[in-house]
Amino acid sequence: MLYYVNGHWLPENQAVLPVTDRGFMYGDGVFETIAVVGGQLFRKHDHWQRLNRGLQQLAIEPPFSEQQFYALLFEGLQCNRLNHASLRLSVSRGVGPRGLSVGGCRDPSVVLLCFDRNDIPEQKLAYGTKLITVDIRRTPAECIAAGVKTANFINNIMAVSAARQTGADDALMLTTRGHIAECSMSNIFFVIDNTLLTPSLSSGIVAGVTRLAVIELAQQQGMTVTQAELDVNNMYAAEEMFCTNTGVFIMPVRQWDDIVFPMPARRCLKLRHALLDQLTRPDE
Repeated sequence: MLYYVNGHWLPENQAVLPVTDRGFMYGDGVFETIAVVGGQLFRKHDHWQRLNRGLQQLAIEPPFSEQQFYALLFEGLQCNRLNHASLRLSVSRGVGPRGLSVGGCRDPSVVLLCFDRNDIPEQKLAYGTKLITVDIRRTPAECIAAGVKTANFINNIMAVSAARQTGADDALMLTTRGHIAECSMSNIFFVIDNTLLTPSLSSGIVAGVTRLAVIELAQQQGMTVTQAELDVNNMYAAEEMFCTNTGVFIMPVRQWDDIVFPMPARRCLKLRHALLDQLTRPDE
C-alpha cells in the first residue's frame, strides 16, 4: 500500500512524520475513517462536515477545501487500486516549538492511510458481540475533546483493554453522570417495542456518521427514534442492542453484562440490510 504524507505517496516504511509533530507529541489533531464500497465514499459530505467541525474546535486551519478532501480520498483509491476499502485521514497541528502553546504551528500535517476492507463473516453477524460496562468514563460533554474524533484516544484504549481482560469483545462506557455513552469505537442503540433509543449528542458521544444513517433509516421504517440520556437499568429491558461504526456498519450485541439477547436480532439485521443497500448507491 502507498500512504499519503504531506503531499507525497510513499510505501509504509517511508511514510513518516517528524517526531516533533504535535499529533505524536500531544494527540493534537483529528481523524476520520471513511468506508468505501464499490468505489463509493459512504456519506462523504457527513465526514467532511465532522472533520471540519473538529478542526474548528481545535483551532486548526483546514489544509484543504471540501473538493480537495474528496479528490485526495479518490487519489488514495486509485494509487492503491482499491474498490472496497477503509480510508483513515488524519490532520494534526503539525510541527511547532516545544511546549503546549500553538504559536509557531503554521502547517498542519495530513496523513491518509488506505486499507483493503474485509467484510464481516455472516456467522459473526449471526452470533453478535459481547460488551461489558467498564469503570472508565467517557470524556464529559463540557470538555472540548468530547464528541470530536481527536488523535488522543487513551480513554477508549484503556476501556477496551479493561473489557478484553474480562473476555468481552468491547467496553460500554458511561458518562460521568452514570448514563450510557458509547463503546470504545462505536455508537450504541437499543430497541424497546417499536422505539430505537440511543444516547444524545449532549452526552459527549461522537456524532457517528453511521449512527446518523441508522437513525434516518429507522425513521423511514416507521420506528420512533429517541435520543436522550439513557439510564442503565432501564436499558436492561431492551429487546435488542447493537453497535454502529464505519468498520462494522451495524453489529448486534449478543450479551451485555449479564443480559443475553436473543439471536438473530430482527430489527438490527433489517436496518443492516437497508444500510448495505444504501451503501451501493452513488453518493452524490
